[in-house]
Amino acid sequence: MQFSERYLTVQVIPICFANLSALGQNVGTLTTTDVTDCNYGAQVGNIGLGSIVLSPDEKYLYVVNIYNNTLVKIPTSNPTAANTVSYQIPGSGIHAFALKYYNNKIYVGVTVPGDVMSVLAFDPVGGSFSDTGLSIDAGSDWTSSPVVGGAPAFWLTDIDFTDNGDMLLSLSDRIGHMYCNSATNRLDEQKGDLMIAYKNGSSWTLEDRSTNPQFFGDDHWTTTQHITLKSQ
Repeated sequence: MQFSERYLTVQVIPICFANLSALGQNVGTLTTTDVTDCNYGAQVGNIGLGSIVLSPDEKYLYVVNIYNNTLVKIPTSNPTAANTVSYQIPGSGIHAFALKYYNNKIYVGVTVPGDVMSVLAFDPVGGSFSDTGLSIDAGSDWTSSPVVGGAPAFWLTDIDFTDNGDMLLSLSDRIGHMYCNSATNRLDEQKGDLMIAYKNGSSWTLEDRSTNPQFFGDDHWTTTQHITLKSQ
């Protein structure tokens, strides 16, 4: 009996769904294009696009325009400048990025560098934002010259929800995106984080890290237990 193997190679060719500039949305322009120039990384979080979500009926795509802190609504069928709508995300000195469509609302994560991170709720029907009341320490300010071993410069970049409605908050350390001393250097130490805000009625309560600062509120390392594996 003979066996043979056959492999099928599938080539995926991406196509451009929409050019936001052609839809009348200014997303900013790279002023430094040389990746070996330390000023290249300083543009992170200031231009371009953030998170993207699709409406449950798949009729609209929502994306954060980082450059001017707007939430852009794009029809998935024949998008044009005329039918593309942008909503100004409220706040002063903010950098928006995170998005999550959940229970008929879009949750938007915004960061005021060196100050506070917060989550807004957007009503797609009414086109308005409301504050969820969550307030998270944003760590150190976004500096153009970060140093190894420095405090994290948090950036709220992702939001999700558990089955029972608790909110999961993913924090990036911006130093990992733009750290630069030379063309060949690298940065291994980054201090991103994952936090949880527990569902509390119609609002959320952020975990308490006063006793266990590295983990969810009730988690901790154990030093007295161990697992022994034995083979017979």
